Amino acid sequence: MSLPALYKLDGSGRLHDRVAIVTGSSSGMGRAIALALAREGAIVVCSDLKPEAAKGGFEEDKDIPTHEVIRNNGAKSHFQKCDMGKTEEIFSLIEFAIKECGKLDILVNNAGLWLPLRDFVEETDEQWDAMMGINGKGVATSMRQAIKQFLTQPIDPKSGSRGRIVNISSSAGIVAIRREATYAASKAAVCMLTRNVALDHAKDSINVNAVCPGVVRTAMSSTNFQDPNIISEMKKGTPWPRLGEPNDIANVVVFLVTDEAQLGMAFSVDIARIEKGGEVALVTGAGGSIGQAIVQQFARDGVTKIAGVDISVSALDSVAASLASLFPAVEFQALTCDLADEAQVEAAFQKAVSRFSRLDYVVNNAGIGGPLVPTTESDVTVLERIMSVNLKGVWLCERAALKQMLRQEPLPLQESAPAGRTPARGSIINIGSVLSLLAVRQNALYTMSKHALTGLTKTDALDFAKKGIRVNTVCPGFVDTPLVTPAIREILKVSIDKTPMGRLASPQEIADGVVFLASDRASYITGISLAIDGGYIIH
Repeated sequence: MSLPALYKLDGSGRLHDRVAIVTGSSSGMGRAIALALAREGAIVVCSDLKPEAAKGGFEEDKDIPTHEVIRNNGAKSHFQKCDMGKTEEIFSLIEFAIKECGKLDILVNNAGLWLPLRDFVEETDEQWDAMMGINGKGVATSMRQAIKQFLTQPIDPKSGSRGRIVNISSSAGIVAIRREATYAASKAAVCMLTRNVALDHAKDSINVNAVCPGVVRTAMSSTNFQDPNIISEMKKGTPWPRLGEPNDIANVVVFLVTDEAQLGMAFSVDIARIEKGGEVALVTGAGGSIGQAIVQQFARDGVTKIAGVDISVSALDSVAASLASLFPAVEFQALTCDLADEAQVEAAFQKAVSRFSRLDYVVNNAGIGGPLVPTTESDVTVLERIMSVNLKGVWLCERAALKQMLRQEPLPLQESAPAGRTPARGSIINIGSVLSLLAVRQNALYTMSKHALTGLTKTDALDFAKKGIRVNTVCPGFVDTPLVTPAIREILKVSIDKTPMGRLASPQEIADGVVFLASDRASYITGISLAIDGGYIIH
């Protein structure tokens, strides 16, 4: 077995010489995560009950341990046995990594325990203790030991981080699932543990996140994949036209531990199919700081046909000039449009399709703010103006984008794409706000418009997943743009102080998240609200 040639093992990877521990690395998601980190140049310390892959899994060459696969491909790797239910073995794992590699940069808590489906009344205390011991206490213990090591290390000047932790939880930790009460409780504990530890140690420049997979083909779930009735039920509960693969999870983990992910959920990506070329991106609000960053990130990642939509001609001229200077190979189309006007929106999309023939990535970034006043002092005219742009305008653009995506054929996948991945017709990203997820005082109109946006996103994600179209929302926190004057910064001081990372986001960090969700690396993600907020919403 060889590592897929997405990245050369020549020191050019984004994780060159970073030291990563991956628990549960012998099979399934853990194996995929370990290989993905190695592709990016990390020194991977593999850990499991035994080095060999579990029986019944879906890996190639199961007889070759993960760490040997990595070594056989010219990268560095070690193996250390660890039972995550035994505290002393967890201590030994962390100590082994530090002794062999001299430091620790990344911890991925992937090991977990799942037992066959049964009603809660049929579960036993022994099963509760076993799952809570591994899925809960084991994760907490390894995190604590890793953080103790991180605190002895200097902040990396490039990443701004002392260390990164990614906990593999489960969708069962977020939504209720029949006949999985104890497992769900243990994974919900992981989600809340992640949030609290992230809050405690953001001040120490330590990033802590969780990934919550849905149904994934692994050895642990292999019995489910052998039962046609269970497969049918799983597919009914999954809007996307396929079930998950380990590489889907590995891709997300890699983004969470790269230098670009400085705000906890700010991801960066190289689009997986750019080698084929031909993709088209359309970005509304392209003339603003975030819009320009998104346009440039698409160009940086290989998209050579981009339509920029804005109400300001001069702003679009500025975008065109910067692209011509930085990315001369990019063909840019400037489209002036008032997004509150249905006829103008339809005309803009028709012009883009007429020129480029298709639309693969559509980013609804344009939006306006509102006055900071209570509802009793709000004006209907202001309400209509905010909703006409922030909701109606997005709806008009999304409708036009969906109609075009349904007409066009999916782009073919790269030959190196993992098995099971299906071609997609398009990806839509709506730019919401942290106020899509929570509320602040005296901002009812803007908050209402952004909450409604998440409802639109989730509904269209459900309706069009089977058609190969993904729809997601990115929810920025407080962003540092030229509009943030010293006076405004002083007003924002309270919000910055409440942000665990203790600073504003940059437009580039928002763009990183957008392009990740647009790309094939997020091929199994739809209907989510991705907060890029420095941890603000967990406070």
